[in-house]
Amino acid sequence: MIIPEATYQVTCSCGQSLNGTRQASFQVVRCPSCGGDRFILPRSPFSPIAGKAAPSPHPSPIWGPSHKVWLFPALATAITAAVLLAVYLIFLKPEKPKEDGLQGNEPAQERLARAERYISEGSFQLAANALASSRGESLSGRESRRWQQLYREASLLADLSAEPIEDILRHAGGVSEQEWKAAFPRRYQGKAFLFDIHVQRLPTGRVQADYVLPGPDPARLEWGDLEVLRTTDLDESRRIILGVRLAGIALEPPGPSWVVRFQPQSGVFLTDAEAAALCCPPLGKPEAQAILKKQAQMVGER
Repeated sequence: MIIPEATYQVTCSCGQSLNGTRQASFQVVRCPSCGGDRFILPRSPFSPIAGKAAPSPHPSPIWGPSHKVWLFPALATAITAAVLLAVYLIFLKPEKPKEDGLQGNEPAQERLARAERYISEGSFQLAANALASSRGESLSGRESRRWQQLYREASLLADLSAEPIEDILRHAGGVSEQEWKAAFPRRYQGKAFLFDIHVQRLPTGRVQADYVLPGPDPARLEWGDLEVLRTTDLDESRRIILGVRLAGIALEPPGPSWVVRFQPQSGVFLTDAEAAALCCPPLGKPEAQAILKKQAQMVGER
């Protein structure tokens, strides 16, 4: 039962029900049974709202008919965006450039010719990339050897050290042994170098070169570790133009003295005259060009 706002109904502590009409000001009603007083609030000064209904136990949903007004424009916008994206992906998106050396089913002969153009213009990394993957079975034996040789030359020339051996040795001699061991692998190990030298195999079997390292500290370059020199006729002194990769620089007995060692399988005879001249202008002189031509013949016959 709904109690009108102008009336009151309270229960006393003794259980007696007290009913009556609210006054303009508060009042105190005494219970006839126990004599206890009950405080009654005054009636509201505001007029009651006509036809006021009890609150619905099921609140109105947030989404109503008014929201349908903007539903269709939003849906149309989403559909338009999806269509434009599809058109872009299918027709307008620029094709991702393919990496050199991995251009689909490009014939091996064309890749070899492209690598030769790259290396002749000094784009050594592009040449190495073009020759990095499988050579394929369509190449002749001579073309296959040319492929392997150009790949080794291009990879080495693309990774030439920016510092000469002399500066690296000065660095090694200017820091503690522990510091040098920590810095060498990160800064120098595997870096490539070019040498234009005269070499000869001594009766003792040791390979000797005419390259002398300047500086106050004794130092030597160890050539005997290179496999390419082990299979080369060096009974007499001969001039070679060679690329190598650095393996280590350390103090070794007797002395001790600084010894520069190269990675055994890294030795590469340079054969491309244009590439060599681009890397080292003195190699563009006629005498050096003649050596490079001889080395190309020697490599082709192996």
